[in-house]
Amino acid sequence: MADGGGRDPNKKMESILRFAVENTDTSQPAEEGEGEGAAAGPIDPERQKWLNEAIQGHLKTESEIVSENLDVLRHPQVTDDNRKVVLENLHDLCENMDNARDFCKLGGLLVVDPFFNQNADPGICWRSCDLIAALCQNNPYCQDSVLQFGLLTRLLLLLDTGSDNNVRIKALYALSCFVRGSLNVLQAFVQANGFSALMRAMQSDVDKLRIKASFMLSGLCQENSKIKSTLHLMGMVEQLVALLQTEHEPSHEHIASALVSLISGHPAGIESCRRSELCLAKFLRDRMALLQGREECEEELNHYIELESIVFQSSADVDSSER
Repeated sequence: MADGGGRDPNKKMESILRFAVENTDTSQPAEEGEGEGAAAGPIDPERQKWLNEAIQGHLKTESEIVSENLDVLRHPQVTDDNRKVVLENLHDLCENMDNARDFCKLGGLLVVDPFFNQNADPGICWRSCDLIAALCQNNPYCQDSVLQFGLLTRLLLLLDTGSDNNVRIKALYALSCFVRGSLNVLQAFVQANGFSALMRAMQSDVDKLRIKASFMLSGLCQENSKIKSTLHLMGMVEQLVALLQTEHEPSHEHIASALVSLISGHPAGIESCRRSELCLAKFLRDRMALLQGREECEEELNHYIELESIVFQSSADVDSSER
Protein backbone atom coordinates (compact mmCIF):
# COMPACT_ATOMS: atom_id res chain seq x y z
CA MET A 1 0.00 0.00 0.00
CA ALA A 2 2.78 2.42 0.74
CA ASP A 3 3.64 2.44 -2.94
CA GLY A 4 0.38 4.26 -3.60
CA GLY A 5 1.96 7.64 -4.15
CA GLY A 6 5.63 7.70 -3.33
CA ARG A 7 6.92 8.18 -6.86
CA ASP A 8 10.11 10.04 -7.42
CA PRO A 9 10.33 10.62 -11.21
CA ASN A 10 14.10 10.95 -11.04
CA LYS A 11 14.49 7.62 -9.25
CA LYS A 12 12.11 5.99 -11.72
CA MET A 13 14.17 7.23 -14.65
CA GLU A 14 17.35 6.07 -12.91
CA SER A 15 15.84 2.58 -12.72
CA ILE A 16 14.99 2.64 -16.41
CA LEU A 17 18.49 3.76 -17.35
CA ARG A 18 20.06 1.15 -15.06
CA PHE A 19 17.91 -1.50 -16.71
CA ALA A 20 19.08 -0.38 -20.15
CA VAL A 21 22.73 -0.51 -19.11
CA GLU A 22 22.40 -3.92 -17.48
CA ASN A 23 20.77 -5.35 -20.58
CA THR A 24 23.27 -4.00 -23.10
CA ASP A 25 25.73 -6.63 -24.30
CA THR A 26 29.04 -4.78 -24.28
CA SER A 27 30.97 -7.89 -25.25
CA GLN A 28 29.80 -7.67 -28.87
CA PRO A 29 31.35 -5.15 -31.25
CA ALA A 30 29.15 -2.28 -32.27
CA GLU A 31 27.77 -2.22 -35.78
CA GLU A 32 29.07 0.49 -38.07
CA GLY A 33 27.34 3.78 -37.26
CA GLU A 34 26.44 2.73 -33.73
CA GLY A 35 28.03 3.82 -30.47
CA GLU A 36 30.53 1.70 -28.60
CA GLY A 37 28.94 -1.24 -26.83
CA ALA A 38 25.52 -0.51 -28.37
CA ALA A 39 24.83 -4.05 -29.57
CA ALA A 40 22.35 -5.96 -27.44
CA GLY A 41 20.63 -9.31 -27.54
CA PRO A 42 16.84 -9.85 -27.42
CA ILE A 43 15.16 -8.67 -24.21
CA ASP A 44 13.39 -11.28 -22.12
CA PRO A 45 9.55 -10.77 -22.38
CA GLU A 46 9.20 -10.29 -18.62
CA ARG A 47 11.92 -7.65 -18.61
CA GLN A 48 10.32 -6.00 -21.63
CA LYS A 49 7.02 -5.83 -19.74
CA TRP A 50 8.75 -4.24 -16.72
CA LEU A 51 10.44 -1.68 -18.93
CA ASN A 52 7.15 -0.74 -20.61
CA GLU A 53 5.43 -0.32 -17.25
CA ALA A 54 8.35 1.72 -15.90
CA ILE A 55 8.25 4.06 -18.87
CA GLN A 56 4.47 4.46 -18.62
CA GLY A 57 4.78 5.15 -14.88
CA HIS A 58 7.37 7.82 -15.54
CA LEU A 59 5.06 9.48 -18.05
CA LYS A 60 2.11 9.77 -15.65
CA THR A 61 0.85 13.28 -14.97
CA GLU A 62 0.96 14.67 -11.44
CA SER A 63 -2.84 14.86 -11.53
CA GLU A 64 -2.93 11.09 -12.06
CA ILE A 65 -0.51 10.63 -9.17
CA VAL A 66 -2.78 12.78 -6.94
CA SER A 67 -5.69 10.55 -7.94
CA GLU A 68 -3.71 7.38 -7.14
CA ASN A 69 -2.81 8.73 -3.70
CA LEU A 70 -6.47 9.44 -3.01
CA ASP A 71 -7.34 5.88 -4.09
CA VAL A 72 -4.89 4.58 -1.48
CA LEU A 73 -6.60 6.65 1.24
CA ARG A 74 -10.00 5.33 0.11
CA HIS A 75 -8.87 1.70 0.44
CA PRO A 76 -10.67 0.05 3.40
CA GLN A 77 -7.55 -1.79 4.55
CA VAL A 78 -5.06 1.07 4.38
CA THR A 79 -2.94 1.29 7.54
CA ASP A 80 -2.32 4.43 9.57
CA ASP A 81 1.37 4.35 8.62
CA ASN A 82 0.42 4.29 4.94
CA ARG A 83 -2.05 7.12 5.47
CA LYS A 84 0.76 9.26 6.88
CA VAL A 85 3.03 8.51 3.92
CA VAL A 86 0.28 9.34 1.42
CA LEU A 87 -0.69 12.55 3.22
CA GLU A 88 2.94 13.68 3.01
CA ASN A 89 2.99 12.80 -0.70
CA LEU A 90 -0.17 14.82 -1.26
CA HIS A 91 1.23 17.75 0.72
CA ASP A 92 4.29 17.89 -1.52
CA LEU A 93 2.21 17.55 -4.69
CA CYS A 94 -0.32 20.18 -3.62
CA GLU A 95 2.28 22.86 -3.11
CA ASN A 96 1.75 23.19 -6.86
CA MET A 97 -1.43 25.25 -7.42
CA ASP A 98 -2.67 23.12 -10.33
CA ASN A 99 -2.28 19.92 -8.32
CA ALA A 100 -4.06 21.57 -5.38
CA ARG A 101 -7.03 22.43 -7.59
CA ASP A 102 -7.07 18.90 -8.97
CA PHE A 103 -7.08 17.53 -5.41
CA CYS A 104 -10.28 19.47 -4.68
CA LYS A 105 -11.89 18.58 -8.01
CA LEU A 106 -11.12 14.88 -7.47
CA GLY A 107 -13.01 14.85 -4.15
CA GLY A 108 -9.92 14.99 -1.97
CA LEU A 109 -11.58 17.02 0.79
CA LEU A 110 -14.21 14.32 1.26
CA VAL A 111 -11.47 11.69 1.49
CA VAL A 112 -9.52 13.47 4.24
CA ASP A 113 -12.61 14.78 6.08
CA PRO A 114 -12.60 12.00 8.74
CA PHE A 115 -9.07 12.96 9.80
CA PHE A 116 -10.08 16.33 11.31
CA ASN A 117 -11.37 15.17 14.67
CA GLN A 118 -10.10 14.59 18.18
CA ASN A 119 -10.30 10.81 17.86
CA ALA A 120 -8.03 10.58 14.83
CA ASP A 121 -4.42 9.50 15.15
CA PRO A 122 -2.54 12.76 15.97
CA GLY A 123 0.04 12.04 13.27
CA ILE A 124 -2.71 11.69 10.67
CA CYS A 125 -4.59 14.73 11.98
CA TRP A 126 -1.66 17.16 11.92
CA ARG A 127 -0.56 15.94 8.50
CA SER A 128 -4.08 16.57 7.24
CA CYS A 129 -3.94 20.12 8.62
CA ASP A 130 -0.57 20.56 6.93
CA LEU A 131 -2.15 19.42 3.66
CA ILE A 132 -4.92 22.03 4.00
CA ALA A 133 -2.25 24.69 4.49
CA ALA A 134 -0.52 23.62 1.26
CA LEU A 135 -3.84 23.60 -0.61
CA CYS A 136 -4.92 27.06 0.51
CA GLN A 137 -1.68 29.05 0.39
CA ASN A 138 -2.27 31.82 -2.17
CA ASN A 139 -4.86 29.64 -3.92
CA PRO A 140 -8.32 31.32 -4.09
CA TYR A 141 -9.98 28.30 -5.73
CA CYS A 142 -8.94 25.97 -2.93
CA GLN A 143 -9.72 28.56 -0.23
CA ASP A 144 -13.28 28.78 -1.53
CA SER A 145 -13.53 24.99 -1.84
CA VAL A 146 -12.37 24.43 1.74
CA LEU A 147 -14.74 27.15 2.99
CA GLN A 148 -17.73 25.64 1.17
CA PHE A 149 -16.81 22.20 2.45
CA GLY A 150 -17.12 23.49 6.03
CA LEU A 151 -13.66 22.83 7.43
CA LEU A 152 -13.32 26.24 9.12
CA THR A 153 -15.15 25.32 12.32
CA ARG A 154 -13.34 21.95 12.49
CA LEU A 155 -9.94 23.64 12.30
CA LEU A 156 -10.95 26.19 14.95
CA LEU A 157 -12.08 23.36 17.22
CA LEU A 158 -8.77 21.54 16.80
CA LEU A 159 -6.90 24.76 17.59
CA ASP A 160 -9.00 25.42 20.68
CA THR A 161 -9.41 21.97 22.19
CA GLY A 162 -6.84 19.70 20.55
CA SER A 163 -5.09 17.43 23.05
CA ASP A 164 -1.92 17.19 20.95
CA ASN A 165 0.25 20.30 20.61
CA ASN A 166 1.39 19.41 17.08
CA VAL A 167 -2.24 19.15 16.00
CA ARG A 168 -3.01 22.58 17.49
CA ILE A 169 0.05 24.17 15.88
CA LYS A 170 -0.72 22.69 12.46
CA ALA A 171 -4.40 23.60 12.74
CA LEU A 172 -3.35 27.21 13.36
CA TYR A 173 -0.98 27.06 10.40
CA ALA A 174 -3.79 25.73 8.21
CA LEU A 175 -6.08 28.54 9.40
CA SER A 176 -3.44 31.15 8.65
CA CYS A 177 -2.98 29.93 5.06
CA PHE A 178 -6.74 29.48 4.70
CA VAL A 179 -7.78 32.95 5.90
CA ARG A 180 -5.04 35.21 4.56
CA GLY A 181 -5.70 36.76 1.18
CA SER A 182 -9.40 35.84 1.05
CA LEU A 183 -12.05 38.33 2.13
CA ASN A 184 -14.75 35.65 2.04
CA VAL A 185 -12.84 33.36 4.37
CA LEU A 186 -11.90 36.26 6.66
CA GLN A 187 -15.55 37.24 7.03
CA ALA A 188 -16.47 33.64 7.87
CA PHE A 189 -13.55 33.52 10.33
CA VAL A 190 -14.83 36.63 12.14
CA GLN A 191 -18.40 35.25 12.25
CA ALA A 192 -17.11 31.98 13.71
CA ASN A 193 -15.37 33.91 16.55
CA GLY A 194 -12.01 33.02 15.07
CA PHE A 195 -10.28 35.97 16.75
CA SER A 196 -11.37 34.68 20.17
CA ALA A 197 -9.68 31.35 19.35
CA LEU A 198 -6.63 33.29 18.19
CA MET A 199 -6.53 35.24 21.45
CA ARG A 200 -6.73 32.01 23.46
CA ALA A 201 -3.87 30.59 21.39
CA MET A 202 -1.75 33.62 22.31
CA GLN A 203 -2.55 32.96 25.98
CA SER A 204 -1.46 29.33 25.65
CA ASP A 205 1.54 27.94 27.50
CA VAL A 206 2.87 26.57 24.17
CA ASP A 207 5.48 29.05 22.97
CA LYS A 208 5.27 28.01 19.30
CA LEU A 209 1.50 28.45 19.35
CA ARG A 210 1.83 31.96 20.81
CA ILE A 211 4.37 32.91 18.14
CA LYS A 212 2.29 31.60 15.23
CA ALA A 213 -0.92 33.17 16.57
CA SER A 214 0.82 36.53 16.94
CA PHE A 215 2.26 36.25 13.45
CA MET A 216 -1.18 35.50 12.00
CA LEU A 217 -2.78 38.41 13.85
CA SER A 218 -0.07 40.79 12.64
CA GLY A 219 -0.47 39.65 9.05
CA LEU A 220 -4.25 40.01 9.08
CA CYS A 221 -4.04 43.53 10.52
CA GLN A 222 -1.64 44.53 7.77
CA GLU A 223 -3.86 42.99 5.08
CA ASN A 224 -7.18 44.45 6.19
CA SER A 225 -7.29 47.50 8.45
CA LYS A 226 -11.06 47.15 8.89
CA ILE A 227 -10.60 44.27 11.33
CA LYS A 228 -8.75 46.54 13.76
CA SER A 229 -12.00 47.99 15.11
CA THR A 230 -13.36 44.49 15.74
CA LEU A 231 -10.18 43.49 17.53
CA HIS A 232 -10.15 46.70 19.56
CA LEU A 233 -13.74 46.20 20.72
CA MET A 234 -12.99 42.67 21.90
CA GLY A 235 -10.12 43.95 24.07
CA MET A 236 -7.21 42.67 21.98
CA VAL A 237 -5.05 45.74 22.76
CA GLU A 238 -5.29 45.16 26.51
CA GLN A 239 -4.67 41.42 26.07
CA LEU A 240 -1.50 41.98 24.05
CA VAL A 241 -0.14 44.54 26.52
CA ALA A 242 -0.84 42.14 29.39
CA LEU A 243 1.00 39.32 27.60
CA LEU A 244 4.03 41.55 27.06
CA GLN A 245 4.17 42.38 30.74
CA THR A 246 4.78 38.77 31.76
CA GLU A 247 8.29 37.41 32.34
CA HIS A 248 10.37 37.97 29.22
CA GLU A 249 10.32 35.15 26.64
CA PRO A 250 10.95 34.67 22.88
CA SER A 251 7.29 35.02 21.88
CA HIS A 252 7.29 38.65 23.06
CA GLU A 253 9.01 39.76 19.87
CA HIS A 254 6.03 38.53 17.83
CA ILE A 255 3.41 39.77 20.30
CA ALA A 256 4.99 43.25 20.19
CA SER A 257 4.93 43.11 16.38
CA ALA A 258 1.24 42.20 16.47
CA LEU A 259 0.50 45.13 18.79
CA VAL A 260 2.31 47.53 16.44
CA SER A 261 0.30 46.21 13.49
CA LEU A 262 -2.96 46.47 15.43
CA ILE A 263 -2.64 50.08 16.60
CA SER A 264 -0.84 51.57 13.58
CA GLY A 265 -3.21 54.00 11.91
CA HIS A 266 -5.95 53.20 14.45
CA PRO A 267 -6.54 56.13 16.84
CA ALA A 268 -8.82 54.19 19.21
CA GLY A 269 -6.17 51.52 19.66
CA ILE A 270 -3.51 54.13 20.34
CA GLU A 271 -5.76 55.80 22.91
CA SER A 272 -6.28 52.48 24.67
CA CYS A 273 -2.52 52.04 24.95
CA ARG A 274 -2.33 55.38 26.75
CA ARG A 275 -4.69 54.31 29.53
CA SER A 276 -2.87 54.86 32.81
CA GLU A 277 -3.84 51.49 34.27
CA LEU A 278 -1.85 49.70 31.56
CA CYS A 279 1.39 51.43 32.66
CA LEU A 280 2.68 50.95 29.12
CA ALA A 281 5.14 53.85 29.13
CA LYS A 282 6.97 52.53 32.20
CA PHE A 283 6.93 49.00 30.85
CA LEU A 284 8.47 50.13 27.55
CA ARG A 285 11.24 52.02 29.31
CA ASP A 286 12.05 49.07 31.58
CA ARG A 287 11.90 46.48 28.81
CA MET A 288 14.03 48.53 26.40
CA ALA A 289 16.64 48.95 29.14
CA LEU A 290 16.59 45.17 29.69
CA LEU A 291 17.12 44.40 25.99
CA GLN A 292 19.64 47.14 25.22
CA GLY A 293 22.82 45.68 23.75
CA ARG A 294 21.41 42.15 23.34
CA GLU A 295 21.89 41.33 19.67
CA GLU A 296 19.42 38.44 19.74
CA CYS A 297 16.68 40.82 20.89
CA GLU A 298 17.29 43.56 18.34
CA GLU A 299 14.03 43.01 16.43
CA GLU A 300 11.99 43.01 19.61
CA LEU A 301 13.72 46.19 20.81
CA ASN A 302 12.85 47.88 17.51
CA HIS A 303 9.18 46.98 17.99
CA TYR A 304 9.20 48.65 21.43
CA ILE A 305 10.88 51.74 20.01
CA GLU A 306 8.16 51.90 17.36
CA LEU A 307 5.43 51.40 19.95
CA GLU A 308 6.79 54.24 22.05
CA SER A 309 6.91 56.48 18.99
CA ILE A 310 3.33 55.64 17.95
CA VAL A 311 1.72 55.86 21.38
CA PHE A 312 3.76 58.49 23.17
CA GLN A 313 4.72 61.15 20.67
CA SER A 314 5.66 63.72 23.30
CA SER A 315 6.86 63.80 26.87
CA ALA A 316 3.52 65.29 27.83
CA ASP A 317 1.77 62.13 26.59
CA VAL A 318 4.15 59.98 28.64
CA ASP A 319 3.65 62.10 31.76
CA SER A 320 -0.13 62.05 31.49
CA SER A 321 -0.16 58.29 31.01
CA GLU A 322 1.72 57.78 34.26
CA ARG A 323 -0.60 59.78 36.48
